[in-house]
Amino acid sequence: MFKKIFWAPATIIILTTVLLIIASCSDNSITGPEYTPPEARDTTGVESFRAENGLLIYFHQHGDGLVITENDAIQVHYTGRRVNGEVFDSSYRNGGATSITLQLSNVVDGFMQGVAGVHIDGERHHQAREGAIRTLVIPPDLGYGGTNHQLNQDTLIFEIEIVSVSLQD
Repeated sequence: MFKKIFWAPATIIILTTVLLIIASCSDNSITGPEYTPPEARDTTGVESFRAENGLLIYFHQHGDGLVITENDAIQVHYTGRRVNGEVFDSSYRNGGATSITLQLSNVVDGFMQGVAGVHIDGERHHQAREGAIRTLVIPPDLGYGGTNHQLNQDTLIFEIEIVSVSLQD
């Protein structure tokens, strides 16, 4: 009986401490002491293009590397925001650029078009190049619209920097 009384408070203290440590380490959010999202890029006076489908592309820097096409593998830094400025995703939280193979199954259509080009009269226009920096304003229909995703009614704003391109066949 004495052991149960003696160990019970110690066990509770140890378990509480362990749970607090686990809770503080398992924060899956993108905000916290080790991650500060980059400031939103200013688009005032920046060259832009608005497609008929509503996609808006701001060209902060055109880049001078390889031209990106569908199915290319790219390394990209990006920050995804809602219109209210709330960051919902960012490659910066991982400390490095994210690898993406451009396929419709991997990215929303607006991201694909904002990087690999917009179809106009059967041809792609405004394809990004390696080194390009763009802001993409993606309407819901080119984002997660029509799905059960939590962002399905949101206009998405992606600030992207194309770090490298690996051409695919």
